[in-house]
Amino acid sequence: MPRIVSSFLRKNPDIVVSVAVHSPERVWSLVASGQCDVGLARPQAGFAAVDDELLMTTEAVCVLPRQHRLRSKRSIAAQDLRGEPMIAASPSAPHRSRFERILDEAKVEIKTVAEIQYSMQRCALVAQGQFEVWKTRMASLVDVAPPEGHGPARGFLVEYLTCNMADVVFTSGRFAAQSFARVIKPSHGTPVDIWWLYRVRSGEARFETAERRIHAGPGAMFLISLDQDFRGSITDYDGLVLGLPRQSFADVADQLDGVCNILLEGNLIELLADYLDRLETRITLMSSEELRQAGRATAQMIAACIQLSSDRLEQARGAIESVLFERARLYIESHLADFDLTPDRIAQQLRISRSALYRAFESVGGVAGYILRKRLRAAHAELVSSTGRQVQEIAYRHGFKLASDFTRAFRREFGVSPREMRERMRRRSTTG
Repeated sequence: MPRIVSSFLRKNPDIVVSVAVHSPERVWSLVASGQCDVGLARPQAGFAAVDDELLMTTEAVCVLPRQHRLRSKRSIAAQDLRGEPMIAASPSAPHRSRFERILDEAKVEIKTVAEIQYSMQRCALVAQGQFEVWKTRMASLVDVAPPEGHGPARGFLVEYLTCNMADVVFTSGRFAAQSFARVIKPSHGTPVDIWWLYRVRSGEARFETAERRIHAGPGAMFLISLDQDFRGSITDYDGLVLGLPRQSFADVADQLDGVCNILLEGNLIELLADYLDRLETRITLMSSEELRQAGRATAQMIAACIQLSSDRLEQARGAIESVLFERARLYIESHLADFDLTPDRIAQQLRISRSALYRAFESVGGVAGYILRKRLRAAHAELVSSTGRQVQEIAYRHGFKLASDFTRAFRREFGVSPREMRERMRRRSTTG
């Protein structure tokens, strides 16, 4: 292909060539529907209206790591592969069934550790090791690790299809057991402002954020935000993962943030699950324009269906907010003297949204009011127990930059100025 394209461009320098690699089924569908005139693909059954001509034949090759025991053999027989971990083509590939027939006839069993659609990806997995390739692929989003006791000889099965539908990134596949963590650091640069929507068909998934923890089994659907720290694990996961860019869901962003890391339930969620399952069966047959239109429709469907019933939200909110309140309270008490102790800073340090923080402190008059009262009570305790420090020094020690601000706040809280309070306590002490 590179030689053909280079030759064509030399003869036609004013033409721009675009090379898109599709599955054989997709190529045959494009020709059958009249969307293109000629396609290059493997033979495919079920397209009687398409004329085909054999262009070339190739020999099968076995791709091996450099240190493999079979590396020196010029030809490899089925018996040589007995017990070997194998990275196979996808089940729909015609040569996959022929290869399996050869193994069956030779009564040879192998261990399939991965099923990958494209040969380039299969070669990369062999060269680097299955898990290392997956780890590298996911490194910009999450840190992944194999399950405890996992060794290279056991392989690492990952088979998935990803399709960018403009407003939604649709991924379907099977993923071996693994754990992962996302820790957002300032050095990471531009944030990854998307949600992951999971639709579990089989296996299990566990996720934990600062606010919530879930255990999802078959049939579950839930959202995770990549704008938050989280950790989790999956066990032999089979299902869907949809990437939802925040810009495509700006009108319902607060709603989606509110239901992150909660098992989604209800009739609308079941309707959404049915829709996504159906979409999966059609996605490889769509044209580019159809994918864009389906992406917009899918985004609208998700926005309409992902709703948590108000009763369930209220049931969950009490437990969530009590945990948030305690974490924030401990942080506040250990940083009361910091001048820049603000709600924004607390939310940032605890990796929670400001709205979640505000809700957790609603019953005590808000975050800022809580901080102010804690500072005033600490300053009051020191004021009446210590006569050696000036009022201004005490104010500064408890997070007040200006003594005048401290005096006004103190008078509103206790009805007298700091000096009057100190004098009152002196008189009481003298009288006693």
